[in-house]
Amino acid sequence: MVGFYYLIFLTDVLQITPAYAGIVLLASRLWDGISDPLMGVLVDRTRSRIGKRRPYFFAAIFTVFLSIVALWYPVDWTDELTRFLYALVSYLFFSTVSTTVMIPYLSMQPELTSDYNERTSLNVYKMGFSFVAGILAALIPMAIVRSFDDIRTGYIVMALVFGAFFALPWLGIALHIREPDNRGEAAPPRLKPADLVQPLRIRTFRMLILIYLGAFLSLDVMSTVIAFAMSYLFGRPGQLNIVLGTLIVSQLAFLPILSRLTKQHGKNRVLVFSALLWMAGVAAIAVMPRTVPTAALIGLAVVTGFGVCGSLVIPWTMYPDATDVGMLATGRDIAGSFSGSMTFFRKLASAIALFLVGLFLDISGYLAPVQQTVEGVTTNLEQPQPEPVLLTIRLLLVVLPILLLGLAAIVARRYPLTREVHERLSIHVRHIREGSEEALDEQEIETLKERLI
Repeated sequence: MVGFYYLIFLTDVLQITPAYAGIVLLASRLWDGISDPLMGVLVDRTRSRIGKRRPYFFAAIFTVFLSIVALWYPVDWTDELTRFLYALVSYLFFSTVSTTVMIPYLSMQPELTSDYNERTSLNVYKMGFSFVAGILAALIPMAIVRSFDDIRTGYIVMALVFGAFFALPWLGIALHIREPDNRGEAAPPRLKPADLVQPLRIRTFRMLILIYLGAFLSLDVMSTVIAFAMSYLFGRPGQLNIVLGTLIVSQLAFLPILSRLTKQHGKNRVLVFSALLWMAGVAAIAVMPRTVPTAALIGLAVVTGFGVCGSLVIPWTMYPDATDVGMLATGRDIAGSFSGSMTFFRKLASAIALFLVGLFLDISGYLAPVQQTVEGVTTNLEQPQPEPVLLTIRLLLVVLPILLLGLAAIVARRYPLTREVHERLSIHVRHIREGSEEALDEQEIETLKERLI
């Protein structure tokens, strides 16, 4: 929802200039630079009767609802600076809540299984449900908003509905998850500032972050710009839900194929193929005229969706493997720290994308809709955009994703943690985590460290 609609919500509903809107998002990422790594370390060090993650899941039932409602509440104060400050505070609150729930949630992955292919299957299931939620988040919010004559009322109702939608699953998670009482575990080493960036000292993880950023920056740019493109580039705002729905459904349909391809050819090769497919899809946009048939847009969404699916799922299947390298480097489980870093870079990618889009639109002369209130009912009247704005939208849809995906593909080809290497690494990890009798000799451990760390 944030990727698809938040920037246009700030510019067209809260009536904040695109540059101000970009500042809101970028400022929150500066805060995430501290809070995400810190939360990762805190999860690793949490000791409680119900485990190290469940306390945060119980808190999420309330905080997620409040943060979603605050994020999408359409204040109508007359002073733009006041509206800007509200947007800044509400987004900081939302970002902090996201940190406190997503980092412990993601840190569970490495403990569920150590098998290379089974981790792929788990992430395919996870992303399958994520894509279903993505379909709902892409199609339903604006349907709710547009069902009300007053746009502000529509956003308030939408915020309440999705606040509950995103909060209630945490109740199920908190009640279902079972973690051991870890109050008796030995205390971890004393916290040092260097612990916050420990994962970034590992070469394998740094390469994973580059792959991850390339894919998710491309996604966030495309997700943000597509609403502007359908309104102003192709003149069909009413067909936005059709294109978004097709894009997400095609990703969901490709998941079983992706799982088989990964098991046959490895994660690295499938990611390179997916990135190239996505690049081909966005490149076609460069030559599409305003009068392009809707069927062509839908066909393009299908092809692009296949590439997006692989480019998004594969980095997350690589993530638990990379945490095993963390155990190789430190001799202990620091999955929370890895999760903190991944979450931070995910948010950073989103903020950079939205900031760049807002900045470029502002520079090119973007004209926000004129808000009209008649008998207490507020509506938006879109204005025709100047040619520089239309060119900017097209370039953002094409050039940035191609550059970023090209970088991700190059790094993926050189990624050192292949299936064969991980099979040996997992023996060492099981020996540390479970005390298994099978173990690697010192020479092989050193060879793995030289290759991966």
